[in-house]
Amino acid sequence: MHDDELLMRNERIGALAIGACLNVAVISTLRAAAGGDQGAPIARLLRRSVALIGGTAACSIGLWHFLHWRSYRQHYMREHAREAWELENFEDGEKQEMVELFVGKGMGQEDARIAIDACAKYPEFFVSMMMLEELHMVEPSLGSSQALSSLKMALTCGAGALVPALPLLLAGDESRPAVFAAAVQATLGASLATITGAGVAKASSIRLPKLQHAADHTLFGFTCMTAPHAIMFGWAHLLRLLNR
Repeated sequence: MHDDELLMRNERIGALAIGACLNVAVISTLRAAAGGDQGAPIARLLRRSVALIGGTAACSIGLWHFLHWRSYRQHYMREHAREAWELENFEDGEKQEMVELFVGKGMGQEDARIAIDACAKYPEFFVSMMMLEELHMVEPSLGSSQALSSLKMALTCGAGALVPALPLLLAGDESRPAVFAAAVQATLGASLATITGAGVAKASSIRLPKLQHAADHTLFGFTCMTAPHAIMFGWAHLLRLLNR
C-alpha cells in the first residue's frame, strides 16, 4: 500500500472513530444534563440530537477535508513556483543548500555534490525534491481524487455516528423507560465497540501493537462517556459551595 493510500485509509478510520465518539459524547452530555430523566421529551431530544449531530459532523468533516486540501494545494503551488524561480535564477545557491542538507544527513561532501549535480539536470524533479527536503511538503493529489476522498471521509464519519446509533434511532419517542434505557445502552456499547475497532484497524494498517491501540481508543471512548457526568458532578458541588 502506497503512503498516500495508507494516509487516506487512516484518515477514514479516524473519521469513523470521531463519528462514534460524538455519539458517546452527545448521549452522555444530554443524560448528565437531564439528571436521569428518561421520559418521552428526553428520548425525543436524544434521538434528534444524535441524528442531527451525526449528519452535521459528516458534512463538516467532508467539507473541512476538502477545504484543507485546497488550501494546502494553493500553498504548495505557490512555494513550488518560488523554488522553481530560485533554481532558474540562483541555481548555484539552491544546489549548495541541497548539498548542505545532504551533508547534514550524513552524506560526504563530494558524494552530495555529485548527487545534487545529477539531480539538478532535471529541473522539475529537482524542484520537487527541494519541496520535500527543504520545506517538507509532499505534492498534493489531483482535485478529482481529493473530492472523492473527502466524500468518503464524510460518509465514513456519518456511518461511525449513525450506524451504532440505530438502536436509539429506531426506538419510539413513547417507548417505555426500560426499552429506552436499553436502546441507549446498546448505542453506547456499539459506539465504544466502533471506537475500539478503529484502533485495531489503524494498528493493523501501520503494523503496531493492536492491543495497545485498542486500549488507547477504548480509553478515549470512556473519557467521552464519563467526562460529562464528572463535569456536572463537579459543577453541582461548586454551586453548592458558592451558595453557602
